[in-house]
Amino acid sequence: MPAREQWAALGVAIFAAITGVVIGVGMAIVVIWALTGNARAHSWYSPYCCNMQDCGPITKAEQRDGKWYYTNRTGKPVAADAETQFHASKDGQTHSCEWYGKLRCLYIPGGN
Repeated sequence: MPAREQWAALGVAIFAAITGVVIGVGMAIVVIWALTGNARAHSWYSPYCCNMQDCGPITKAEQRDGKWYYTNRTGKPVAADAETQFHASKDGQTHSCEWYGKLRCLYIPGGN
């Protein structure tokens, strides 16, 4: 192989290696960021309530006739049932935890 072709092949190999490293490092950063962000956001939810993706702030929850009602993240009003656990919110907002579309826990500012 002539020298010019060898240098061109070497340049392509170096470029490919550098590109692979940059992509690998970028993917690692994204994964670490996603995992640590999720852990921070869910660090105070009860393990019973939260599956690391099912809890989050909601805009409205209220008590009427001795029963709690909340507006879920899709905007649908839902009544809490006898199996729903209530907890004090640690950030002053109302949060719901749903598993398979069923309300599992409600975090209320100031407790329940």
